Amino acid sequence: TRYRAAAPKENTASALRAAIAESERRQFPLIGKRSTEEQIRDDFAAGRTVIVNGWVLSTTEARQCALYSLVVQHS
Repeated sequence: TRYRAAAPKENTASALRAAIAESERRQFPLIGKRSTEEQIRDDFAAGRTVIVNGWVLSTTEARQCALYSLVVQHS
């Protein structure tokens, strides 16, 4: 995917899973996981966005799509 090409350090399923898990803990490390909706909202509020094919995505959305593309590719 274009996101994986733009973020070569996140070009494997394990790297993407780790990045998604880290962002779940970013805001409230003592509370634990945040919902995906909260992560996406926080990404936009903090300016953590990427443009993929003209779409403005939160980093969380882009990572999830990239992970999905890898999982489907290897199914």
